[in-house]
Amino acid sequence: MAGAKSSAIALQDLLDDFNLYDQYVDVVCAFEWLFTRVTEIADTVRHFERFPKIKVTMDDGTEVTVTPDFTVIFQDGTGLVGEISKLAMHDNSIDKACRQIGKYAELTHLPVDEAGTLVEVHDLDVLQLVPSDVGLAAVRRIIKDRYLNPDHEYAPSKAPVIAQYSRSADRDEYRYTFQHLPDPANGVLPNSDDPSTIGHFLTGVNNVTANRFNHIKARRKFMNDPVKPLYLATHLWTSHWPTEYGGPGTQPIEVTPADIAQTLRDQFGMGRASEVKAALTLLARAGLAADNRDGTWTVSRATLRLRGERDIHRIIAIKASKNAKPVVQARSTRTARADETQQGMLF
Repeated sequence: MAGAKSSAIALQDLLDDFNLYDQYVDVVCAFEWLFTRVTEIADTVRHFERFPKIKVTMDDGTEVTVTPDFTVIFQDGTGLVGEISKLAMHDNSIDKACRQIGKYAELTHLPVDEAGTLVEVHDLDVLQLVPSDVGLAAVRRIIKDRYLNPDHEYAPSKAPVIAQYSRSADRDEYRYTFQHLPDPANGVLPNSDDPSTIGHFLTGVNNVTANRFNHIKARRKFMNDPVKPLYLATHLWTSHWPTEYGGPGTQPIEVTPADIAQTLRDQFGMGRASEVKAALTLLARAGLAADNRDGTWTVSRATLRLRGERDIHRIIAIKASKNAKPVVQARSTRTARADETQQGMLF
């Protein structure tokens, strides 16, 4: 019973991580659509950056790289930094979020192109996006308990702008609802009465259906946070390997994490070998991959089926949570068995 319970918890953790990362990608895609496709707003934007990496010098002289979820430079030289957080309500989580967005509030330069070229901005706003179930609490814990507390170390020059989001489905279509939290203590974006501004968009309750940004998600499948293993494993299984090697077949393939990561960077703008290894390790738990211990992995290309399940990410998660029986073997194991067979034939 204890083992079954442990597997169930691991399965739910995998699915929760997948769903959270998938939602974060959706939210970034929705804002990319708003800032680059909605004509009234897009005309005010100089550059929307999906994968910002900005080096800053701390008070002690050390240099760190901050990676918000997106940044925007407007034509008038102002800037916006966007960050998505799940936020637990305990002090450690809130203080960590405040330290993070506190660094963003001190930025003086933002990227102006995909190469990462930085230009100076003024009147920077920090937009903190949180799920709707913690929206009001976020205003209280971040702004009222910390920003407005003269004795607290979190003291940016102006309040962050906290907006909430929620996801809902209608038949086969889903939508995201975004709203600036209407608390007098909450920060506000400039020109909230001007229809051409994101401030105006967030003032009301606004829905963005998935069909508005699906074309962006198809082209930009990731966001700036480290990709979760199940999310990446699912992408590799359903998109990457079919593209690189054709449809499912009977023969396994050998892959190299560094090569996959490079292809991901070329196609989508980001990809790390360490994240690919984590995804392959998860597939190995699911019995679908094996580490050859020489920098390469053997991966199954058989059709993936599980009774009662249609979603590939769920099938992988279920198999991984049960440490499924391997359907592929590492090359060293295959070679050793071949040698044993050959010796048996000789003697």
